[in-house]
Amino acid sequence: SGETIIRITSDDADVLSAETRLKVIPGAPIDITNTATISTNRENNGGPDASEGSPKLIDGDLSTKFLSDYRQPYWMTLQFEEEEVINFYRLTSGNDAPGRDPLDWQIQGSNDGENWETLDERTGEMFEERNFTREFYFDNDTAYIYYRFDVLNNNGAGLFQMSEWALLAIPEE
Repeated sequence: SGETIIRITSDDADVLSAETRLKVIPGAPIDITNTATISTNRENNGGPDASEGSPKLIDGDLSTKFLSDYRQPYWMTLQFEEEEVINFYRLTSGNDAPGRDPLDWQIQGSNDGENWETLDERTGEMFEERNFTREFYFDNDTAYIYYRFDVLNNNGAGLFQMSEWALLAIPEE
């Protein structure tokens, strides 16, 4: 009849229905960073409009970066207009000086901007090269308006730099 039949089976050889198969394949993550407003407690010395000001951290351009003095506490926050469920983020190292990279950090969520819930914590993370993008997944099903990137330690320098911080939402099944 010219019709092609494709069967997808599980490890135990059971035939999976199209409906079941689609539930197994998650939707592609959606970068929603550009719908947020960024703030930081340590801005570039030239301010947010400087060539290396905080908006460069979320501009989607790997050739730009955010650069500022590094001392504790040190954090950047993305504020969304509506609550968002985030469980995936990307970080891209800056173009020079590995000592400025984040080493230990937490991703935190809040709905009032004052009380924070730690969603992900990383220690001893290294970036293999300059302008290197790493992806991090974590379990979270709670929607928050604010997401904070709290840098607990950088890689030893008196400055912090990063090309990009992106937050991604994974569509529901």
